[in-house]
Amino acid sequence: MAITNPLYPIKKNVSMKKTLILFVVSTLATLSGWSQVQSNQREELISRYVGEWINIDPNTRGVTKVIITQEDDLSIKAFGKCSPNDCHWGPEKLHPISASVTTNANFIPFDYCIAIWDKGLALLGLKLKVTSGPIPELHVENFNIYKDGSARNNHHEFYIMRKRSNN
Repeated sequence: MAITNPLYPIKKNVSMKKTLILFVVSTLATLSGWSQVQSNQREELISRYVGEWINIDPNTRGVTKVIITQEDDLSIKAFGKCSPNDCHWGPEKLHPISASVTTNANFIPFDYCIAIWDKGLALLGLKLKVTSGPIPELHVENFNIYKDGSARNNHHEFYIMRKRSNN
């Protein structure tokens, strides 16, 4: 009959626990550094959206201007062509949209942003994406979905905007 040392499993478990703790600590340290990189990328991307953007077509009959701000969240004010002054759609939350549901929206950069206004008779939406390049542009897709039972077709338009300079 073999005699076993009852202390051996305890020593083995202590050694395994130490290894596991070291693994978890090193993994968390690595991930926190990665999270900081992702967070920096997200903040840089958000800063590219923030500002006042003007439609490059001064004769547009659609969206003339958007103003994007950031406090805790991104928000947007949109303006459409009206006479004698442009119509203010009112402020709305701007939602960053990522390429995958599995990405963490708090850290991973996003692909574009959307905002939706419910105006009773219609839903008005904007999909926005900032381009890269020497002169960044804001590509804006505006869509209207009518809820009033009229015969109007739901439709969309596309606009290009440039950021108003601070000069």
